[in-house]
Amino acid sequence: MPSDVETVEYKVKKNDNLWNIVKMAGFPPKDWKKILTADYNKDFVKKLNKENRSADKIFAGDIIFLPKFNSKDIAEAYKSIKEKRLELGSSLKSLNEFDRITSQLRDLKDDDLKSKVKALKALTKKYKETRKRILNATKPGAGEPIGYKLGKAKLGNDLRKSEGVYAMGDEIVKMEKNLKTSKFSYLLETTIVKATKLQKLINVTAKELQTNEAELSKMLKNPY
Repeated sequence: MPSDVETVEYKVKKNDNLWNIVKMAGFPPKDWKKILTADYNKDFVKKLNKENRSADKIFAGDIIFLPKFNSKDIAEAYKSIKEKRLELGSSLKSLNEFDRITSQLRDLKDDDLKSKVKALKALTKKYKETRKRILNATKPGAGEPIGYKLGKAKLGNDLRKSEGVYAMGDEIVKMEKNLKTSKFSYLLETTIVKATKLQKLINVTAKELQTNEAELSKMLKNPY
């Protein structure tokens, strides 16, 4: 039985019974014994035993604890986390194509402007695909706050802002403006470095999502 289940306190009212309290909290009424015998209610059970009360004898003013999240909440969070992780996986595939195009740009001659323009268009397309997927993965979604708060997490902010996807986009714009200048090669290398940093951020974030997904999977099997 999980000991780290988040709970909320419930003060019993007149005419309450455990069946209805559990149902009101979004759990199957028949599971009231699972909630009552969970670790977070051990003090209440001790009180029942001390007062020679049966498990279903509750009075107004009694304090019991209920799991904060029911199976529906957990299922929504699980689905959301899985979708975010898959989006990040797709963004990595786009970045792999990004790497291939930047490698082509490295090999082009300085005066081969036609090929540079073509490659930059392809690069911009892959950048936009990557950005779209990362923004989808980092926006707040169903399941928060029970799921991993990627939309508010530092990694989520990094992915979207200075260290991530927008920084890479800024470098591409600079490359387009300096197509005929000596700065182009330097900007290309800067873009490659930022793309590499972004890949690392995505990999770290995807692992955190995977861990959270596994935790939610366990909670789905036993939310009590």
